[in-house]
Amino acid sequence: PFPRSGGGGAVDDGEGEGEGENNDDDDDATTRKADVCTSELLETSLLGEGVVPSMRDAWARHLKDGARVVPCGARVYAVPVEGREAVHGYRGPHAWRSAPSEGQGTKLRVSGDDRDVLLGGVGGERGGMVGEGVRVPVHAEALLDPRPSPLEARGGGDGDGDGEAKDGAGARAKPLADPALVLSFDFASPSSVPPPSGRTFRHKIKPHTSGTAHGVLFWWELDLHRDGGLTYSTAPRRGIRLPEGAAEPSPWQDHWLQCLYVFAAEEDELPRITEGEEFVLVASHDDCSVAFDIRTEKVTTTKEGDGGVGESKTKRPRTEERSSSSSSVDGAAPSDPRLGAPRNSHVSPERALQLNDARRTSLLREAVRAAVRLGGGPDRASVLDPSDFSLCALLAAADCGVRRVTSLESSSGGLPHLSAAVAQWGNALPPGEEDPGGGGDGGVFRVLNCRPEVLSASHLPTSDMDGHPRPANVTVAEPYYEVLEGWHLQEALNYFHLLRALKRRGVVGAGDDEAFSVPRRARVMGCAVELGADFARAYGRIGEEEEDGEDDDAGTRGGERGRAGGGDEGGGEGGNKRNETRGEEDADGDGDGDG
Repeated sequence: PFPRSGGGGAVDDGEGEGEGENNDDDDDATTRKADVCTSELLETSLLGEGVVPSMRDAWARHLKDGARVVPCGARVYAVPVEGREAVHGYRGPHAWRSAPSEGQGTKLRVSGDDRDVLLGGVGGERGGMVGEGVRVPVHAEALLDPRPSPLEARGGGDGDGDGEAKDGAGARAKPLADPALVLSFDFASPSSVPPPSGRTFRHKIKPHTSGTAHGVLFWWELDLHRDGGLTYSTAPRRGIRLPEGAAEPSPWQDHWLQCLYVFAAEEDELPRITEGEEFVLVASHDDCSVAFDIRTEKVTTTKEGDGGVGESKTKRPRTEERSSSSSSVDGAAPSDPRLGAPRNSHVSPERALQLNDARRTSLLREAVRAAVRLGGGPDRASVLDPSDFSLCALLAAADCGVRRVTSLESSSGGLPHLSAAVAQWGNALPPGEEDPGGGGDGGVFRVLNCRPEVLSASHLPTSDMDGHPRPANVTVAEPYYEVLEGWHLQEALNYFHLLRALKRRGVVGAGDDEAFSVPRRARVMGCAVELGADFARAYGRIGEEEEDGEDDDAGTRGGERGRAGGGDEGGGEGGNKRNETRGEEDADGDGDGDG
């Protein structure tokens, strides 16, 4: 919303006055209305910064009739996609991932119900406008890239060697239909701005590929000037065939991405789409978010305006609008700005994707088992997990049967309580006290919410025969730290320095044979790359003129930046120009490299 006081874009009609002059002392600047309104209240999912309510308020209080608005309109395009790991992994952890199998007892849930997972899930009232899901900004070019990743090229992963996922699995997503125009916004007049109650549209889509719809990939294009035809588009530059009439993708940048709407239902409850059989893609929005749903029941085209299904093969697909303020859509609740958000704010979609990574969890499980064996087995090992959320501590207690486990939770938010809930309610781990000598029949799983610098050996549930505290002899960590989420190098360095400090204070055994660490050591690798012109412009100095030049498309994809360091199989011109260096640190901190 605009300020009430003068200046700042409020311009009077200028009648009887010279340009830039105002000699009327009775003219109150707070009552003058503006001829032009400009704003940049946009984010990856379009509505999250409040452009719709802001434009509604601007027209109601601050703009003259016929004022020019920049931007003056926007459109949203969407396509359903399949990707069990690449897309659906953003919600969860999944019940099918959490449930025990092959002797793996750790369950990432917050109660005894196998379907009560940490984020998303099903059951109870529907939490969205026409569905329930999670919105995640992504680089669609990397998500849809059919080429194998370096791991898949070396024979790892779930792909079949050419990047094509099997049965919806793998690190790539697959479009199931051609993109469709699903939402339109007009900010050019007060009557055209959408109402606070939101709107719902239905579109009949014929898929070109069979598969499970794990989510919807969407992006937007923006009309900056209606008369001049200036349009900005966040459409992906490759991997998707744009519909007729859609704007060409704008030059690559890293702030407005594409967005995934990930359905929250379990795998067996997601809609199954069959090639050639039409389904209904339902798109809705309120003042601050966009939501989607897919209906695969048989549909018929109805008259325009009755809330039925819209079908179009024209430049601008026809849609029928139905305001959720007057009716609901097949039982969906009326629109609410708070709806459609993840149920548990302590687990981000990116964190859920990490926890759903089966390869990562399997590696951690095997490493924890090996460390417990070296530490004397489940009955003698004293395990300390100084990483947030206690995943490795859970693996030690639930999978390895270790009886004395301590999880250090240094977060000041709700994560410590969540960790305790998963351990004690979801996995029935004992919170009670152990006997001083460590010889009791019961075990203990302690969750300590404190800073690492105040932790001492007396806080651990182990002691010698004389009752003196004993240090932990096994330290395990993902490592994951809530305040460093997404900064993996910083997480690794934080664990390195934290473990070294704990050893010096006697909380963890200091000798090579007195303590075992997971992870054992870390490697930092770097690679020189050559980037394309669009990337250089996106991160260049502000104010410099852009030089005309041929678009080096191979170097402009955000998803390819990390792959350039993967050897000859990496994308971009820099893939073969390697200058790699390595540095190693051992987790013991003694410089001997033994770990």
